[in-house]
Amino acid sequence: MPVSLRASRWITRSALTAITGMAGIGLACGGPAPSAADRVSQAVDSTSYRAHLEYLASDALEGRGTATRGGRLAAQYIATQFERIGLTPAGDSGTWYHQVPIVGLIPDPTIKTTGSVSRSLVYRQD
Repeated sequence: MPVSLRASRWITRSALTAITGMAGIGLACGGPAPSAADRVSQAVDSTSYRAHLEYLASDALEGRGTATRGGRLAAQYIATQFERIGLTPAGDSGTWYHQVPIVGLIPDPTIKTTGSVSRSLVYRQD
């Protein structure tokens, strides 16, 4: 089932917040920062943040719905960015991903107009 637009935005914001939030680790700790935090802080600036947002919000990812091509591309992109800046995978079997069971529903409503001329409408076509 495709995730709602609100959930997709939350997922994207969460991933980008994680990327950006890691940049502050070195500054908040005082003293030498861990190498992963150094790489994150160097990798994240307003230009790269905007580029990440533009890609993840682009039409190329087809809405990033769950179990869709766009969703897989977004997950791969985020995993690649995490790997690029030196983070450690914490997903299933040491990967970047968690398998989560999803239940999908496909709506098929019946819509009819009333009045002088009654007409049936076809969902997603009319």
